[in-house]
Amino acid sequence: MSLQINGGKGLHGKELVLAIAIGGLRTFVSSRGLNQYTISELTKPIQATANLTGMYFLSHFYNTVLSLSKRQTSEAYVKYITMKG
Repeated sequence: MSLQINGGKGLHGKELVLAIAIGGLRTFVSSRGLNQYTISELTKPIQATANLTGMYFLSHFYNTVLSLSKRQTSEAYVKYITMKG
């Protein structure tokens, strides 16, 4: 079920994938890390919004940006989504 205010259906049926750049180590985003939350836990509000608007929340992708260029990050994302398919 999705909430539609004023007949708004612009996001309904769309797919959502989150690409997240972490400005630290991967261990920062774990239940025992610096942030004490996983990426899945941190993105729950976005997942809930996707559900509410009728979107399909597919997944999330994250990478550290400490030593990666934009090109390397993009290549890592492409590799990730093609392996998931």
